[in-house]
Amino acid sequence: MSYEKFELKGTRFWKNRFDDLKFFDIVPFEDVLDRVYNTFCDFGKFFSGGTFIYYDEKYLSHPKMKSLYKKYNINTDDDSEMNQNNQICFYPYGRNPFEYKYNAKLIGSTSNYQVRDGAIKSPFEMLDLHYNHYMWLGTDNPKQRQLITNDYLYFSIPNDLIRTYQERTNNNWNMEIPSKFISEVNDWDDVESIDKLIDEYDSKFENWNHDFPIWAFRSILQDGLVMPSTNFALRKFLAAGTHRLFMCGQSGNDYPIFTQIPFNKTKWSVTSPGDIFRNEKYLSANIDLEVKKIEFYLHYSQKWPSILGEPEKIGYIEL
Repeated sequence: MSYEKFELKGTRFWKNRFDDLKFFDIVPFEDVLDRVYNTFCDFGKFFSGGTFIYYDEKYLSHPKMKSLYKKYNINTDDDSEMNQNNQICFYPYGRNPFEYKYNAKLIGSTSNYQVRDGAIKSPFEMLDLHYNHYMWLGTDNPKQRQLITNDYLYFSIPNDLIRTYQERTNNNWNMEIPSKFISEVNDWDDVESIDKLIDEYDSKFENWNHDFPIWAFRSILQDGLVMPSTNFALRKFLAAGTHRLFMCGQSGNDYPIFTQIPFNKTKWSVTSPGDIFRNEKYLSANIDLEVKKIEFYLHYSQKWPSILGEPEKIGYIEL
């Protein structure tokens, strides 16, 4: 495929907390947290609070982390009450009706998505925000090297790129059969017929939907994505959530990402940790804040230059 400009199709969100964002917007990290948290609040009776961000007692000595616990976790003045196991997990559509067909036996390191499908959980619940964000700002130790800014770049991976080039997820599951399944569903409101089609596929293709959460795909298709991905890395992206990348592509959406911005730099590159794209290649994005342009490449090695050949330019997006 020749080098081309990808046209962004946009992303439909379930709630409206991200609708105002545009390609290449710069967003303070606390604003990202607010948008995600308020999205959960918009689900009303389904959301009753809980551990929105990862808790560790050792961070209570850090004013910023302590204030985040008080703001987003339990509404209490008792510090001891902040350390709780009230996991955020709710099901706006109810439990996945296809769950009964499967069990939680692991294949590799993961269970079939149908067993845990349909749940909305906090993306920061198991993520150490101090380590992944605040310590790199140099705010706790004046002598510490500052690596990132407090702002995140909002951009999207184009739908056409996903549909054309993604072949597998990071769990190494080929997505060709899930793509075929999606194309054969005539009515996503007809749960009974979907159930029968799943039986047909189960009889032909073992574990075909292991990395394809069918109920979640239906919700993205009908109501929209719950939230963008948040990328806590300067040199890589798509380290998690490549099943969501696939679902965005198949549902006609671009894949939205908040990504860290390196301190005092306007140009940098991020690379996928897995060679899950066409011909077992890695995907890289060269980001340029000055001209507001991102160029996408495919290549056989995570490092350039490589004896395995020059990277293949596949397209770009720009304002």
